[in-house]
Amino acid sequence: MSGTARELARRLWLLLALTTAATCALFGSYQGLLCTAVPLRDTSAPAVLALDTARQALDQARAEDEDPAAGADFQSHLTVVSTSLAAVSAEDVTGLSGRQTLQTVTGLLTSYGNFVQLAHQEPPGPLRTGYLHFAQQVLDGDEGITQLLAGLQHRQRAVVGRQTSVGPALWTGWALTLVFGAALIVALVETQVYLRLRFRRRWNRPLLAACALLAGGVAVLAVFASWTASAYGDVRGALAVGTGDAGRIQAAGKDVARFLAGSGFRAGLAWWVLVVGAVLLGLVAAGLWPRVNDYRFRRTR
Repeated sequence: MSGTARELARRLWLLLALTTAATCALFGSYQGLLCTAVPLRDTSAPAVLALDTARQALDQARAEDEDPAAGADFQSHLTVVSTSLAAVSAEDVTGLSGRQTLQTVTGLLTSYGNFVQLAHQEPPGPLRTGYLHFAQQVLDGDEGITQLLAGLQHRQRAVVGRQTSVGPALWTGWALTLVFGAALIVALVETQVYLRLRFRRRWNRPLLAACALLAGGVAVLAVFASWTASAYGDVRGALAVGTGDAGRIQAAGKDVARFLAGSGFRAGLAWWVLVVGAVLLGLVAAGLWPRVNDYRFRRTR
């Protein structure tokens, strides 16, 4: 094999190795960041907001449980609580422990409503006071509804925190992506210069296309990743609204939908990284292999 063939082969294998490394690093980093966007939008965020709604309606029911005249409103609020908890259960964000908590709360909620109804049927006196006392114990006592829902909400937000965190592994992945991507661009440019000087041709079109595709693809995905990371921070803030009024919870839901708009499309681009990587490998091979093939049987003089 001639010296020129060895130089061409060395550059070919270097470019193929760097392309493979950059593709794997970019795919892992982008997929790792975007893979939680759709579950966050479609499952976790609705579950958190549904539990906020349940706790807010429960606070309203608590404010009316001692007033027999407000019995209809009390039952209406309990219905909202039950409906919201059913929505939380359907999303199943916290797994088995969450389902068990919700089953317990559902039973306690029935007991709470029954005690309040019995109290409303009694005239003022010890019996009515006793029923209300039992109702308050079910609601606010140890392992009562309020405590159980607060614990469940804490676990929900821990899940959201994990889904929206950009930890050391992701930062390392993006750092490797930038290193391999920069090294690949430098190698492509150096190979272009070498081919121009050695063969007196101004451009190697496949390598030029590979350089443009790499730079453009990494830039676009980096912008999408930056938008997503920023959206994650905004989502965490929106979901920390707590049990305020229903208007605030509704507004938080709209904000989350706006922050994560287009996340499904952006997440789907992760698999196209592998397609683009394969195209880059093909362009590198098309740019150098014909030259290697021409020179590999020539002997050095």
